[in-house]
Amino acid sequence: MQLRRNQVKITHGDTLIEVILALSIFATLAVMAIHTMNSGMYQAERAVEITMARNEIDAQAEAIRFIQNNYVAEREYPAAKQQYSALWREITAGKSIPASEFKSELYDINNENVHTCDDAYRLQVPRNGAVANKVFAVNTRLLEPSSAISATVGQYTYQKLVDSEILISGNTKHSGEYVLRPASLYPRGIFSVLNFGEIRDNALSAGATGTDTDSSLVENKIYRRADAIEGIWVIAVQGDSSGITRADHHAEFYDFYIRSCWQATGSSAPSTLTTIVRLYNPEVIE
Repeated sequence: MQLRRNQVKITHGDTLIEVILALSIFATLAVMAIHTMNSGMYQAERAVEITMARNEIDAQAEAIRFIQNNYVAEREYPAAKQQYSALWREITAGKSIPASEFKSELYDINNENVHTCDDAYRLQVPRNGAVANKVFAVNTRLLEPSSAISATVGQYTYQKLVDSEILISGNTKHSGEYVLRPASLYPRGIFSVLNFGEIRDNALSAGATGTDTDSSLVENKIYRRADAIEGIWVIAVQGDSSGITRADHHAEFYDFYIRSCWQATGSSAPSTLTTIVRLYNPEVIE
């Protein structure tokens, strides 16, 4: 049947329910897509954070092994030539705690009282008292003879390796703030200028020679002071001490608990990683 010239063809549009249903489907798909992208981003960031935390833990572990290995290697040297003996004794006899004092409810980073990394620091990194000197971290950038202070004992001139910058205790402060502190991003070390005189010396050296030699690189010579060691610390626990009578033989071995804690992206619970390094006391096992 043909429409007359003065008649209008009427078509039906979408109803309100159909529009709402279409918008709901679109919103659901959009939310799922955004959630998938965010989840992938969080997983990528978490993988990077775990890698950085593992690198910092490995650096602390290798630094402690380095101290022991060099102490063992130089034990036959004259006392004035031994650079690592005092440092080894400081991280063992000086900073270790007996196994009987290593209480799980205090030192277990995953216990029920630890809800944030701040809680972990309050429990495990005390700020006052004798125990505050026990928890520590190693400034790995200073752990080399060339960065130490020269000293003379008798006829020998050697590098005095132990100074206040290498071992950082729980009560160590720089510019009024604790150096060992919770992580702002992930476990890491933040370094700054150790000596302003070195900036001048290196600037003059670089300007005079115009070369970037190993002795004039800024990274090698300046940024070595640890202004912050965030989210990582070491607890040394004495092992078996039965049958040991000499005062300087504190234990047959030492377990170094290297722990890290940080607030991972997209997670309400703190992320933690722990490594245990067992090193035997050379003076006991020989």
